[in-house]
Amino acid sequence: MPSQNQAAGASYTYRAGTLAGTRYYRLRLVDSGGAAAYSPVVTLTGTCELEPLQLVPNPVRDYALVSGLPAGRCQLLLYSATGQRVLHTIAEGSARLVLSGLPAGIYLLKVMAEDGTHASTTRLVKE
Repeated sequence: MPSQNQAAGASYTYRAGTLAGTRYYRLRLVDSGGAAAYSPVVTLTGTCELEPLQLVPNPVRDYALVSGLPAGRCQLLLYSATGQRVLHTIAEGSARLVLSGLPAGIYLLKVMAEDGTHASTTRLVKE
């Protein structure tokens, strides 16, 4: 962020989006000669109230409907029991997941807002 070049100090604002979990911040201050100094670390912890993620039906045969997504565009990532990502899609509001090509088993569906916040994971059983 560029300096405001004020001898008496200046005020800056940084909007980090919705705070979920713990974040750590500190400032790197560079004077006109190029020397750098760091501020103390500030810790911010927040929680987000989300609607419960709903996956219907579960167990799944061919497709599932996902609702309760955070506001805005979301990433939906489906992982196999071995941790392999088998599906990645972007949705807004709700989503229909086509799973007919996947083998039967247990999967984990991770949903997060496009900016990486609001992460939620639920178990999905494929018949």
